[in-house]
Amino acid sequence: MFSFKRMMTIAKKETIELFRDPARVIGNIVVPIVLMFLFSSGINMDVKNIPFMVLDFDNTPLSRSYADAYINSEYYLYKGNAISERQAELALKQSDIKFYLDIPAGFARNLMSGKGTKVGTFIDGTLPFRSETIKGYTSGTNMTYLSILSCSCDKMSD
Repeated sequence: MFSFKRMMTIAKKETIELFRDPARVIGNIVVPIVLMFLFSSGINMDVKNIPFMVLDFDNTPLSRSYADAYINSEYYLYKGNAISERQAELALKQSDIKFYLDIPAGFARNLMSGKGTKVGTFIDGTLPFRSETIKGYTSGTNMTYLSILSCSCDKMSD
């Protein structure tokens, strides 16, 4: 049966034992606190300069401005345009890049007509955590670009 009084008595006894030996104080209290500060200052989950390529089958000002949203971001490192899917896949397999954008033909036409369009984002899945981070970053970049595009279209229609 649980007794709060018994628990407090044992906690008091253990506290006295802990502070009786200086080596235990250092090992059990000081070292974890020091390690917590060291590790927390050295760990940064922010990923920057992610190498990528663009495979643009549309080659319109709108598709280039979409690619520019990635090129001008601090999170990505532009490695050039791919000429073919094969070239982009090879760069991905050789770990020269971590992802590539596949902008389809008709991107601008479909987007401006309101049909919507799909852009392929092919991510290197070797490191799952990094892949999920890249997926989140690219989703954020897409949402930012679409909101800017939506605002500029609203201004043009006024």
